[in-house]
Amino acid sequence: MVDTSGWRWRLPDALPETDVQVSPDGRKLAYYSFARMQVVIHDVTTGAILPVPTAFYEVRLSFSPDSRYLAMEQTEEVVVTDTRSGTVIRIEDDESLLGWAGGHLVMSHSYNGVKIVALDGSVIAKAQAAELESDRRPAVSPDGKEIAVASGGRVLVLGQNGGVLRKVDAQLPPTAELRRIYRWTGPGEVLLYAPGYRSAAVYLMNVLSGATRPVPYAPEVAGDDITIGAV
Repeated sequence: MVDTSGWRWRLPDALPETDVQVSPDGRKLAYYSFARMQVVIHDVTTGAILPVPTAFYEVRLSFSPDSRYLAMEQTEEVVVTDTRSGTVIRIEDDESLLGWAGGHLVMSHSYNGVKIVALDGSVIAKAQAAELESDRRPAVSPDGKEIAVASGGRVLVLGQNGGVLRKVDAQLPPTAELRRIYRWTGPGEVLLYAPGYRSAAVYLMNVLSGATRPVPYAPEVAGDDITIGAV
């Protein structure tokens, strides 16, 4: 883990090459514990550790925008843990977990769509279009109100109801190819992976104007998942 001042911390108990998430409020970490052989929610302010029932170590994790819930993708289900009470909710679904939209889950839908799912498992909305390719995972804004997905050289921004709010042309170098969106880094900015000939590969993009700026990155992790948060 690296903070904005450059300080680095290591999580020796976190299983390498597994998902690590920072809660939006900066108080909690979620990761697969090597010692406990399951996912844990670690409160960095108190040191308290809350174990989460985990069947497999290959998990995708996502905190809700209010930091109360942790969603974990497992085989044919999503396990949601209330970080306050420890209550576990299981939602049967074989689609991929993408994140949150407010208090609802965002999941992939078929090969070219996304869907909004309530914690009781009911589907609230679906968005399906040829531009929503299955290999380009949408990213959810910190407030859960917008969903961004790479589509060609554009970024599509969807609302909570699945409708397209705007199509933003990413202002990238001519040789850069927009491949994916890592994360939202704030209410109006996303982190992109767009490698190109003699150009940077990672950029920050304004989701309103499409303006981009390159950011430093480690070549060995470019293209892989990156977690952004503040502790």
